Amino acid sequence: MLCHRQANQDDGRRIAERDAVYLPPSTPSKILCVHLNHISRVKEFQIDLTPTPTYFHKPTSSLNTHRGQVVRPDRCKWLNYEGEVVIIIGAPCRNVSPAEAGDFIHGYTIGNDYGLHDFRDTDSGSMLRVKGSDTLCPVGPMVVTDWDFRDKGIRTLVNGEVRQDGNTGEMTWDMHYLVADLARTITLLPGDMIFSGTPAFSRPVQPGDVVTVEVEGLGALTNTIVTGPTPIRSDCGAQPTPDPFRLRGAADRERGGRLDGVGRRLGVPRDPQAGPQLIEEGRSRWSGAALRVRSPTGRIDPVRMRTIAIVAALFGAGALAVPIGLPVGLPVGLPVSVVQAAPGDATSPPSRYVSLPSPTRLLDTREAAAPVAPGGVVNIRVAGDAPLPSAASTRSVVLNVTVAGPAGIGFWTVFPHGGNLPTASNLNVDERWAALGDGLAMANLVTVPIGADGTVDVYSQSGGHVVVDMLGSYETSGATASGRFQPLAVPSRIFDSRNFLPVEPTSVTELRVPAAGGASAAVLNVTTIANGPGYWTAFPAGTTPPNAANLNSLYPLHVVANQVIVALDGDGDFNVYSQAGGHLVVDLVGLMTGSAAPVSTDGLFVSLASPTRFLDTREASLSPLGSAQMPLPAWNLEVGASTNPAIARPDVAALVMNLTVTDALAGGYVTLGPAGTTNPADKQRSTSTLNVVRAVQTLPNHATVAVSARGFDVFTQSGGHLLADVSGFYLGSPVAAPFGPPSNATGTPFGCVGYPNRPVASVVIGSSSNTVARAQQRLLDLGFWNGGADGGYGLTTSQSVMAFQKWSGIAASGNVDETTAVALNRIQCRPSPGITSGDLFEVDKGKQLAFIIRGGRAVWVLNVSTGGNYDYTATDQKTGAKISDKAYTPVGTFRVYRVSDEPAYEGSLGTLYRPRFVIRGVAVHGYRSVPNYPASHGCIRVSNAAMDMIWATNSMPMGGTVIIHE
Repeated sequence: MLCHRQANQDDGRRIAERDAVYLPPSTPSKILCVHLNHISRVKEFQIDLTPTPTYFHKPTSSLNTHRGQVVRPDRCKWLNYEGEVVIIIGAPCRNVSPAEAGDFIHGYTIGNDYGLHDFRDTDSGSMLRVKGSDTLCPVGPMVVTDWDFRDKGIRTLVNGEVRQDGNTGEMTWDMHYLVADLARTITLLPGDMIFSGTPAFSRPVQPGDVVTVEVEGLGALTNTIVTGPTPIRSDCGAQPTPDPFRLRGAADRERGGRLDGVGRRLGVPRDPQAGPQLIEEGRSRWSGAALRVRSPTGRIDPVRMRTIAIVAALFGAGALAVPIGLPVGLPVGLPVSVVQAAPGDATSPPSRYVSLPSPTRLLDTREAAAPVAPGGVVNIRVAGDAPLPSAASTRSVVLNVTVAGPAGIGFWTVFPHGGNLPTASNLNVDERWAALGDGLAMANLVTVPIGADGTVDVYSQSGGHVVVDMLGSYETSGATASGRFQPLAVPSRIFDSRNFLPVEPTSVTELRVPAAGGASAAVLNVTTIANGPGYWTAFPAGTTPPNAANLNSLYPLHVVANQVIVALDGDGDFNVYSQAGGHLVVDLVGLMTGSAAPVSTDGLFVSLASPTRFLDTREASLSPLGSAQMPLPAWNLEVGASTNPAIARPDVAALVMNLTVTDALAGGYVTLGPAGTTNPADKQRSTSTLNVVRAVQTLPNHATVAVSARGFDVFTQSGGHLLADVSGFYLGSPVAAPFGPPSNATGTPFGCVGYPNRPVASVVIGSSSNTVARAQQRLLDLGFWNGGADGGYGLTTSQSVMAFQKWSGIAASGNVDETTAVALNRIQCRPSPGITSGDLFEVDKGKQLAFIIRGGRAVWVLNVSTGGNYDYTATDQKTGAKISDKAYTPVGTFRVYRVSDEPAYEGSLGTLYRPRFVIRGVAVHGYRSVPNYPASHGCIRVSNAAMDMIWATNSMPMGGTVIIHE
């Protein structure tokens, strides 16, 4: 709506549009907004979408106009744009169906749902000031009444540069659905506005910026950002929050949470355009430990690993030999020769464990403000002057190593300085963890021999920050009383707060190890289920919490485990500090003897010269299965210990290793134990060694496990590939093995496709094309058509996902969320159609699916939308006559009686794509989008791409049978 600059003077004069002043295009009684709707925005947040929409409210006082100034108040920094399509209600609306909702919509316009996120920390529950402050709701420039909202481009530009680029076709819930959903309990009145959601990449803007939202067919809405003329009053109420970490924490609490770091908030994200920085030689400000970063080529080279891959791919495996270490995270089938360290051997003399008085931080590269470069190595002094142990007597050290962002996909390995990079890893950053960037913090315990100079090296494949805390060391010893490991035959759970109350935030919990009086330290596996982002630290009783961490929780309900060696007092007590609180589970693995114990060599530690791979189920030669078979749910594997050439001696009581699961089929636990101590028919365990939280996760954990004469056993609850890198062993007698070897059955029903060779992960913003292609291929294997595993997540793929979700009983969002990914991995059989003989096209109205059946077998399953069972009145597109009918798809057995190979066949009620008619004008036809509910007047909608496939394969021939049933 336009008005003259001369207020209310209606004298008929005309003015140029550039001189006009715009008003809001309607006068709403309320402004309602959907939280998340665009698939790209959901993926950006890396969350699973709720099964139904959720909403918030903007007060009418926030209304602004086309060309209006949007105010970022003084002392505020975080004003974000969100370009959206806005629905304008045209008639009172209450209790209508999605199919009827369009009759109550007057038209559509453009909106920019600005958010003043300086208040997100204090208003995270309501978003009242975040979204409702004055000027934050510009709408306009006009209402378009005959606009089709389907498949329309929407862009947001800042100073002419495109920042958001989306399409209404990626909306989970269309305009009609939003109106109907809100009108179930809220009467919508003429003029009311509904903001329909924004695409990905909402970002802050600054005073002076010009922000334009363009929507195909609706025009452009432009606003200028200005600074408020007066600051927000400081004598009352919550104040703006300039701290980006508090704001991120508030946002994360709303959408599932992230972390704040290893004992403190992480630094601001590094400029993605900034290249790697050479770290000069120096010392850690905290501990004085030596700090040096180098690359194997003598310089910090950010593309070293990529160059290796390219050269190898071009010139073949014989062209070069490079130490690339653990293949986890490397391209499958990369033709490179791997220079491995020599096989581990047990030449190290026996040693006893000595705890430091308290965990001690040796290194935090965040203090140097420069991460480890890709392919770089950090050298750390771990022996020498106090409080470090003597370099002369120390053989190995126990470290807690934490990788903190920014970090890319790849592995981290700790090894003795002066040695070769081994084919082993200690930590692994997979695709999802790498996407966290500066929000990443993951820890693992490491037992590693030291170099001759008293130092160790930390290698990073893809770079990032690293934090190293030292817990203790192994010092050369003959027969002795203290520092010898006494393993339990089977780990024992000594504490589980889930039986009581969760641990409070910023609290210290004192725990007692049963029957541990006189022991010097306990070897524990600690599992936490967090209230929110934060760190956990185990430390000696009677001391203050150290500047160190053992575990890092990334978000609410995050399950994470790590092994901990903690010194005990005379009563067997130790403390656990929790930053954010949550549940705490502690399993006792064994004890380190104290000075009052008998003198013996049993329990002394013997370090291998270098970590040695004992198990890798991806390699037939390193798998007890004898093939590259993935262990499936509830499988357990036995792996030899004393018989391994790296050990080759019988007096082995326990192993120290790094256990890794990769390509997990689903979340679940993995448990280590001595081979033969658990009944192989028992397909569950009472303790855990590591806890997987999502499908296709790569997760390592340090583990100490007693062994029998047959070695050790690995049990996986949910399935996935398993790797074990052994760093040393404890002397002593193996435990008894009363049970026989396990047997594992695939459990795949006859005629089914079985579990996937390449499991499916949830698809989020930042997911690679390889991740998408895995999901596409699994859908094809299970019979859900999507056109091919091309790695592009478009409408055809979302329709295939929606069909799978409908069939498997999952909320049909069209997104491969975690629930959908797990179902794709666990379901082993293709759908069985309702009709199991002949060639035909079956439509299941109850499931809203179609089956292309050949010889009684469902060749493909398609998402469909049939009649919505509502009464309607429409205008015949051919004759102009009024049609009153019910939107009903008939049931029965029919024949295809007419086909039309027209991309725009004009029917009485609208345009049909390449229809094939079944009965009385009812056709199977293509459409630009197909919702997850019945929405047609009576025809059977499929996607245009699916209709092309039906024509190409002649899946509905003339005279062919079509069966439609409820």
